[in-house]
Amino acid sequence: MRLVVARVVAFLRQREIALAAVLMALSIGVLLSGAVEPTFTCLNGDMRSRYDAQVPPELADLYLDAERMDVGFGAAALGGWEGLGDALALGGRVFVRHTNRASPRYYHLASNRYFQSNAFVYVPARRAPSERIRLDADTRVDQLLDRLARDYPQGVIATGALRFAPFKTIAMSAPAIAGDPVAQRAVRYYTRPMEIAEESWAYVVLIAARDESGRLAGLVPPASIRTVPAGQALALRLRTAPLTQDGPALADNAVSVGQLLKDAMVMEGELALYPIASVLPCGEPRAATASIQTWQGSDKNETALGSASLISK
Repeated sequence: MRLVVARVVAFLRQREIALAAVLMALSIGVLLSGAVEPTFTCLNGDMRSRYDAQVPPELADLYLDAERMDVGFGAAALGGWEGLGDALALGGRVFVRHTNRASPRYYHLASNRYFQSNAFVYVPARRAPSERIRLDADTRVDQLLDRLARDYPQGVIATGALRFAPFKTIAMSAPAIAGDPVAQRAVRYYTRPMEIAEESWAYVVLIAARDESGRLAGLVPPASIRTVPAGQALALRLRTAPLTQDGPALADNAVSVGQLLKDAMVMEGELALYPIASVLPCGEPRAATASIQTWQGSDKNETALGSASLISK
């Protein structure tokens, strides 16, 4: 009798798990189709792989589509993993600090719709922010993230155009792909000086959380190498105050991508907030063979970079 009951219980548990998986798959499909507004956060890869300098085999030949994202941040490569660098997604494009030393455009800004990544966090397209906040003048970046982490202990992604005075960032200058952990080889990956400006506008994408349980370990850099203790903040520096978030217009106005330092000072701006309620490996990565037509460009001098749009500054 006990054996029969145990088998029935096991069967019911299997049915419950299978039903949950089916419902999740159906809900993701409906959300991605645009019939329902999404409420989740997406993660491709893992920040632990990023900072352990690993490219998981299952991601080696796949591309992500920036047009499926409202905003995002992490690492991106255009035209090969040798250029993997700090990146953020806005306006249907990804903006990358290119790290391929063999390229004549080394350490310049690159942008494209499709890209590769071993760690990219993003808000899916069509998701509406939960609220918008206007920032006070003289707000340090670390104070801003501390405040957001306190208000959203489960984690929050925030994005918006901010004016800084001063503006301070640093960016990785070598691709972390050969298995040498960034925390142990920081001098190898950060070889270029900080970017400092007395004043500058920038589009910012940040994550803040008090993640004592480790639930968000895949979304943020290890604590020992964060430029901001309560999370991470990436900035797309702009030449002038932004008029639009349209990708091509941003590309014309963009200067560089980097990780904001904790003592950069916000003078004005507004942030849209997206609380992190759940994290899913969503999206539909494209195989390299399916994306090659998109990556081929007419400029033969850019073939080493997979026809990415390069912005020379």
